[in-house]
Parts: sequence; structure tokens; C-alpha cells
Amino acid sequence: VIATPIKTDEKGNVSYANVEKACKRVGSNIHRGSLVIVVSVVGIGIIEGLIKETLENTSGLKVGVDFGLAYSPFLIGVEQTLEDVKNRKRIIAATDKTSLKKASAIIKTITKNDVVEAENVKTAEAAVIFQIVQQDVGIALANELALFCEKKGIDYPQVQRLIEASKSDISLLSRLSSLTPPRETYLLLEEVENLGVKLRIPVVARELNEEMFKRVISLIREALKTCGKPLRRAKISLLGISQTPNTKDSIKPLTKKLVRTLERKGVKVRVYDPYFSSHELTEMGYPTKKNLTENMEGADCIVIMTSHERFKRLNLKRLKVIMKKPAAIIDLVGVVEPNKAEVEGFTYRGLGRGVKKR
Repeated sequence: VIATPIKTDEKGNVSYANVEKACKRVGSNIHRGSLVIVVSVVGIGIIEGLIKETLENTSGLKVGVDFGLAYSPFLIGVEQTLEDVKNRKRIIAATDKTSLKKASAIIKTITKNDVVEAENVKTAEAAVIFQIVQQDVGIALANELALFCEKKGIDYPQVQRLIEASKSDISLLSRLSSLTPPRETYLLLEEVENLGVKLRIPVVARELNEEMFKRVISLIREALKTCGKPLRRAKISLLGISQTPNTKDSIKPLTKKLVRTLERKGVKVRVYDPYFSSHELTEMGYPTKKNLTENMEGADCIVIMTSHERFKRLNLKRLKVIMKKPAAIIDLVGVVEPNKAEVEGFTYRGLGRGVKKR
């Protein structure tokens, strides 16, 4: 199984270097009768191009003759749980019918839902990328409407819940995303550029979602200003770096950028996630303390970035004692009730939360 993620830099440039290295390692160890399943999301044409060629060149064997090659990407949406992922149908494709049959049997053992077999690999690659692009566009619209809600004094999550409760035929508004936008859209945009095709909506959506990072900085600055504190020399605790709630998962793509940006602005940053040890966080380059209390102690502001159950149970009365008053809460995932936070004396800000009283 090849699960190495594709890397994209801050400018959206795509690199398959890590995937190529993984293929070389796999290729040097496979034998006749082996089956290789790629679960990383890749661009269109990569399975039968770069990956197939690298495996064949390294192993000296032929795909479809000596060993099988299949594709069944592992997709995780914004703020999904592992249970959500298990219940999703899995797309699967292979370079030959025998490999497709074997791969389907394997994938069926790890998913609670059916698998959807594609006629060919490129169709599967396109289907996966198009799903991600659709999600990206939906998030961009949600982020724009959320900004309107903030200015108009409307609570976006309440609007979303009302739409869901009414069971409207209109598609539900996408979940907001500030630090976890699906950057795999760049896999399509790179191919689009090579073909000389113009896809305006995905490009604009990607630009809007990348700008949400600036919105997070703006919320932090605004909340601190309300507290009578400058951003420089402020102590800020970032809570949650895991992309999936309640599990140790890949890190939110823009977490490191947020830490670096705040530190450059003179902020003393601490990072905490209950699913990563302080040693692991330190090894990854994140400043941290031993536990949640120590990370929030003396903080001017906390930024909640992942909806872990632990953060939903934050004791606001205790929190206001250990933080440096007046203090701010930036809730990017909607786990804190705004009114309760403000009753306890906190300045509250959140994406789409047009409910601020201070």
C-alpha cells in the first residue's frame, strides 16, 4: 500500500518526489503476484504514468503481467471523523480486471460501505479530484457567506442548522474551513495549466480559501485589540493540530505557517493537542508545555483549531482564572457557545459568528 501524500508548497506548486521515493522502495521489494494499492490522492494520469513507470523500472517486472496496480484513495473531508470515513463508499480502479477484483476484496474488509469500481484508472483519478474541487468551491462560498454573517450580526452555524432542519432541496452549506482547505485542488490546476485550459471557478475558490489564513490573523488581532492588548508580545495558545477530530491524524496544512507568522509578529506561541505528546510536538518544531493547563496558563488568547471532545468540555470558569485577563477565545470550529464565553468575561470571535457583544 502506498499512502505517501503529495506535497504542495505555499504557492501551490506540486511535488511528487516523496511518492516517487516510496514507489522505488516498494518496487525494490515486490515480486511476481504482488498487488500494489495506491491510497494517496494523485493527479490525473499519475497512476499509469509516474507510479507505474517507477514501479516497473525499479522491480524489472511488468504491471498487469507480473504484478497488479490499483487505486483507491483515502478521502477525509473537513472536520470529518474516522467513523464518517469508514462509512463512505470507496472508489476503486485498477490497471487490469484481476487486480481490480483482488483490490476490491481487500478494500471491502476495511470499509463499512460498498466500493464503487471504475472502468479505468483515469476516470477514478478524475472522479476523486472533482469531488475535492467541488468541496473546495463549497468551502469558498461558505467562507464568503460567513464573512457576511460576521458583518451583519448573524450566526452562520445557526443558519446552517436551520437549513439542515428544514430538509431543504437546496444543497446544505459547506462547513467552514480556515486551516484545512483541500489543497489537492492544485493537482488539477497544475494539469489545467499544462493543457492551456482555463477553469475560473476552481482557481477563484482556491484563492479565496488561501485568504482565510489572513482572516484568522485578523480575528486574533481584532480580539486582542478589544482586550486592550497589542498582537506583539501577546501569549497565544493554539489548541488542536490534528486534521480529524478525536484522533491522531495528519496535521492541519496551515498550522506551521500560522505558528511562523505569529512568531514573526512577536507573539509567544504555544501549541497543544491531546493526541500528540509534548515530545512529539517539540520534535515537529512546535513550542509547547506538558499539558493543557500549562499551555493555557497566562495566555492572552486561545485559538481552538480542531473540534476535539476535550475542547468541547473546556471549563470556562477555570479558564478565566488561569488565563491573563482580559482574555480572548478564537473559536475556528464552533465548539464554544459565544454567549457563555462572553458571560464569563471573554472576548469571543469565530468564523461566521456575528454574535459578538464586545
